[in-house]
Amino acid sequence: MDLMTLVKEILSDLTNVILSARLVVFIWMCGLVVAGSALFFGGKLAGKMSNWGHVQGWQNEIATWNLTMVLVLGGILLSGKGNEAYALPGLVVMALGFSINHIVSMYKSKSMPLTHLSATIANMAGIILTIIYYFFGK
Repeated sequence: MDLMTLVKEILSDLTNVILSARLVVFIWMCGLVVAGSALFFGGKLAGKMSNWGHVQGWQNEIATWNLTMVLVLGGILLSGKGNEAYALPGLVVMALGFSINHIVSMYKSKSMPLTHLSATIANMAGIILTIIYYFFGK
């Protein structure tokens, strides 16, 4: 058995047990709470560690967007109608847009400020989690 087949089998076994659209949406919600809280309460620090600087109004607006998405996704979860998977493509597009925005900023500045690097990693982690769900989840 080659390594790729082994990895696929392990991922398949793990995701068949635990990975559902409900869980993936919940994990996205947790990430949105962390990101929104970091911008709302740590906006100055995030701004210092970015190429864009600190602009509290914009950071509050993005934090509000993140926390509003938590409420929207929470409503989907609480509805109990099993529609969680329908929210995932939109979350992927949103995270891809955020990731590209941060990557472009790092590329243009030829530096990797912590805010851009961590935001790119977090958004890409959400995208990868969703892709794993689509290939191996239930």
